[in-house]
Amino acid sequence: MAHGIKPYGRTQAQETIFGVQDMGELAARLGSPITFDRRGNVIWYDDFESGTNRFAHVIGGVGDTITWDALSSLSGTFSCRLHARNAVGAAAVIVRYLAYPILSRFGLEFSFATPHSTQNVIAYMYLDDGIRIYTSAVLYDVGAQDLRIFDGIAPWPLVDGNLIIRQSIHGYNTVKLVVDWLTRRYVRLIVNGNFYDISAFAPQDSGPTVVPNLEIAMWGQYNTPGATDTYIDDVIVSQNEP
Repeated sequence: MAHGIKPYGRTQAQETIFGVQDMGELAARLGSPITFDRRGNVIWYDDFESGTNRFAHVIGGVGDTITWDALSSLSGTFSCRLHARNAVGAAAVIVRYLAYPILSRFGLEFSFATPHSTQNVIAYMYLDDGIRIYTSAVLYDVGAQDLRIFDGIAPWPLVDGNLIIRQSIHGYNTVKLVVDWLTRRYVRLIVNGNFYDISAFAPQDSGPTVVPNLEIAMWGQYNTPGATDTYIDDVIVSQNEP
């Protein structure tokens, strides 16, 4: 039987515990993988604990593979391993299609680990509005330590030319890209503890398209000689970002 006054002791001073006022903190303590940047409202995520079948699989050629992997993970037990063979054009890609959303500022967050320095790690977020397609993306060149975003003009704009990460299957790096789909402009990019204002740039505007939807894709792509492995975990899509 509960004792005291509602909410039954929560308002009373205690020596060892204090009530959790933030629901995001409560979720994190209960095991949610959404702990890196808690702004926005999460509308979809995958932590790969149930396999990789929520994504379509696309490979560049024979020898490129996408596997459900227990060798490495950020949260839980499993991750998605993107293996690109040692060849020009090699790539392993996972793709997810989401229904056309109520537009606002959207976030795409994911974490990756790699023991190699021979690949590009790329994340795309596309908005197809039925008339035009808008392509936003972030690319990290592991070997060159270059961080770039995509605006449709080559070369991709450089955001950071000296972003050093730990190269290990157990050293995860978290990336969050925020795009305002109302104005079709970039907002910000966060990589680990680094914050970048990218509001001077816009996603590529191309088309035409006839299938309204929101699409995300994660790439492990060959860049320099050597086979590559990229482990992806905790892919999160959010809306109503500040």
